[in-house]
Amino acid sequence: MRVANLATYYGRSLPGTPEEAEAELAAARRGMDAAVRLGARSLRLHPGRDRRHETGFALVPFFRQVAGEAEARGLYLGIETHGGLSSDAPAMVELCRQVGSRHFGVLFDPCNCARVGVDYRQAWDTFKGYVTHVHLKDGRRAPDGAWEHVHLGEGEIDARWLVRELDRAGYQGDLALEYEMGATEPPRPGSRAGSRTARRCEACWGRPGHRLTPPTARIMRIMMEVRRRPAEYSA
Repeated sequence: MRVANLATYYGRSLPGTPEEAEAELAAARRGMDAAVRLGARSLRLHPGRDRRHETGFALVPFFRQVAGEAEARGLYLGIETHGGLSSDAPAMVELCRQVGSRHFGVLFDPCNCARVGVDYRQAWDTFKGYVTHVHLKDGRRAPDGAWEHVHLGEGEIDARWLVRELDRAGYQGDLALEYEMGATEPPRPGSRAGSRTARRCEACWGRPGHRLTPPTARIMRIMMEVRRRPAEYSA
């Protein structure tokens, strides 16, 4: 087991004063140093306090600074697809172009896209060249219109499609199996069930015609993510 990603929220308090921006950059530096110590490949960023397009693009100078720090440490950064700007694939491509670093991109979560009504396949086709980390979980729209998280294979997310697309794109990052069913099912048995589903899917993906290349075989290992407040990475 190794840490794949630090699920931090650097950028969430911005835009702000120059002093607040500098404090956020200092916190991000501490988080990146922690990522290096833990052997993580990537960290999550936030597109600004309200997730609006104009807010995210106003943070381009901040993102450039953080991306430079990440590159110096051999790390990658990704804004998670979580509504607003982050789930607007063409806008995210433009944001990545403006930041201008291959160490800055998108944390792709197909389930989050589906939850807000975004076609996750279409989003992938648009920004796949900028994806730095991937979350895998499943969910579906309940009869009352609410979104509910379910085990892999029980919802709207085609996990087999996802891994095949990662393979075709030559994706070099991690694929993290994310568990968000704690409110309805205890984490331990729930995660075991999810892992069983993942193993069944992996066996199918390995059939003739769907052979996994080394990068995909590597990312199919279930990775652990660290989820804490940014201040907790300052040690």
